[in-house]
Amino acid sequence: HPLASGGVKIAGSFGQGKPAHALSTAAVGKKPAAALLGGGGQEGTTEGHEQSTPPKPRAPSPGLPAASSPPLHAAFSPEHPDYPNASLPVVSGAEASRPLCAGISAQSSLVLKAGAKVAVLIRDSKGEESRILATVKTHLGVSRRYVVTDDDTSVNGKEHTVPERDVLPLPTSLPDRFLAEHEFPRASLVFALWPDSTCFYHAVVGFPPSQRPERDYAVAFADDKDVAGHPLVRRVPPRYVVQMRPGTGK
Repeated sequence: HPLASGGVKIAGSFGQGKPAHALSTAAVGKKPAAALLGGGGQEGTTEGHEQSTPPKPRAPSPGLPAASSPPLHAAFSPEHPDYPNASLPVVSGAEASRPLCAGISAQSSLVLKAGAKVAVLIRDSKGEESRILATVKTHLGVSRRYVVTDDDTSVNGKEHTVPERDVLPLPTSLPDRFLAEHEFPRASLVFALWPDSTCFYHAVVGFPPSQRPERDYAVAFADDKDVAGHPLVRRVPPRYVVQMRPGTGK
């Protein structure tokens, strides 16, 4: 199935069907190359090149309706090689229609409990913004803020106190059958976690889980291209794909 006119091929299983342009050893993009869709043949690499700058948001083209997928007969979703702890419980029936089952959004009034995984917007001393993977420590009801702990182990549990509006809850379960309500359709603009990292970046959905045997997303991160300018398509598990707040790009 082509992602765009460039003819990007989506693999039926991890390790096969890599786009031809992604096989170049001179490909420029963020590591790790193992996150590229497929991979039979030589992996792309960034050796000898600087890491690309954080991606900038791009306007999506109109999305296509998502098809339903066959049921997933497993207690947990599959693991991903570049995403530790990506598995989530698989639910069915009424449980599959609850908020935070895959892409079903939660009401803004929902108070997240301690231990909840979130994508949180933080700002450094210079005002530079980034969205990181974090864990809720507590909710400050009076000030309507959360105290979260950075999941990056290199910062030794650094805490951030942020407004509720800067916290996006991550999915807590997956459906046994992906329907339109559970996923972001093709061409949706989302935040996706960069492989083997704790940073979220803007990305465009190429194929949602219902159209993927692996039950994950195929996404193109902004500014993630090879030397020829072709977008690199990468796998991201549903747990680490969230939609931006409407009209904000954040």
